[in-house]
Amino acid sequence: MLPEKVNIFGIEYTIRQDKDEYLGANSLLGEILYSEQEIYIKSTLSADRKIKVLVHEVSHGILFEVGAIKGAGDESIIHLLGICLHQFIKNNDFEWVKR
Repeated sequence: MLPEKVNIFGIEYTIRQDKDEYLGANSLLGEILYSEQEIYIKSTLSADRKIKVLVHEVSHGILFEVGAIKGAGDESIIHLLGICLHQFIKNNDFEWVKR
């Protein structure tokens, strides 16, 4: 289950799954809209795929919020970053960070 919101460096992005027709028509699984502070994830994806797509879109957001990219950015770099972040987050317990 996806969270309702994520915080990317102090900017709260709402996670939405109600734009399937638009995403499908544009061959997208997800999309981040910086000005609206929203992330769209295709609702028909499996739970695991939704998480991977969310991490991918958050990767866009991270690089955008730190000024490393102005728009969509280099998709090949975002793709690699998303895969790496997903595996890193999935394979580690981060309770120690919150202490």
